[in-house]
Amino acid sequence: MGSVILFLIFSLFFPSPALAASPDEIYQIISFQWDESDQKLTPFSIGSGTALHKIGLVTNRHVVYDMSQRKPVDLVLLCRADRSRTQRADCSIPGVVTAYHPQIDVALIQPVDRKPLIPSAAPETLKQKRGDQVRIYGFPYSPEQGEFGDKNTLSTLKKWIKQGGKLSNLGDKITITRGTIKTLYRDNFGNVAYYGTNAKGDFGSSGGGAFTHTGKYIGVPSYKDQHGNSILIAYSEIHEWLQKNKNIVPDIEPKILDFYEQNIAPQKQKRTPVTRNYLKPKVSVVKSYRNNNTRRNTWSVWSRRKTTENTESTEPTNRPTYRPTGRLRYLGEP
Repeated sequence: MGSVILFLIFSLFFPSPALAASPDEIYQIISFQWDESDQKLTPFSIGSGTALHKIGLVTNRHVVYDMSQRKPVDLVLLCRADRSRTQRADCSIPGVVTAYHPQIDVALIQPVDRKPLIPSAAPETLKQKRGDQVRIYGFPYSPEQGEFGDKNTLSTLKKWIKQGGKLSNLGDKITITRGTIKTLYRDNFGNVAYYGTNAKGDFGSSGGGAFTHTGKYIGVPSYKDQHGNSILIAYSEIHEWLQKNKNIVPDIEPKILDFYEQNIAPQKQKRTPVTRNYLKPKVSVVKSYRNNNTRRNTWSVWSRRKTTENTESTEPTNRPTYRPTGRLRYLGEP
């Protein structure tokens, strides 16, 4: 009996590499909006994302979509997590939002240089069940929970906003929380759309990766309940949408990329644009046939927001019409 207990303790704190997701499949996301009057990029939000094999980087829509302007952010800085989990993430890959879902809180990001993100996670399309183990990878920071997560990036961005100059010293250490699936939330058609867990998450966790004990990607941490437990969007719910939108070509306005290269990009790395023939961002949305009303998105740290009435069917809603019921908030929402 003693040897069994010892094995369980060892397995919990020292999981086998073969049975765990690789931390460097996870990215910290720092999104920026272009300020036309000042001709510069300004921070919009911080979140997490997961590189999926032959798909791109998946995150929450509310991390990279400005509801007040009804458009996605202009640039996303991707920070690859450190494999050893002892160092801060490496922020060196500029990306853009190429697709976002109008009803489900999910978006797709591709690197500006169109190179695949390696390594990448293998998704699991099979439904999970109650009691299944889950690991959640992300970059949270919670003042309410003391030392939970890291706050280096948040502090650095606040300082940069006040002082300007070259932005450096970005990136946080990845955080992994463990738990089990406790609740299955179903959509209007009876399909499992969300997983309720007892794994903790908070500010910055949004869009990260949820994995099985065998390292398979199963969903997107998106909400938290009143106890701070993460609620996931099931990958099976967004699989078809991702397959339809994975090949959209990223594009970025030259002046935005120029500002990034001069003021944000690491000295060792300077990425050149794929094309200078900028017309419009190639962003795809799925047409919605439901009545959508927007509400105030309080998740972002910097953006000023005002409630707007949505009259266009192709614009997203902040919350999906079949989201889990109860007192739920975005991860990090006050």
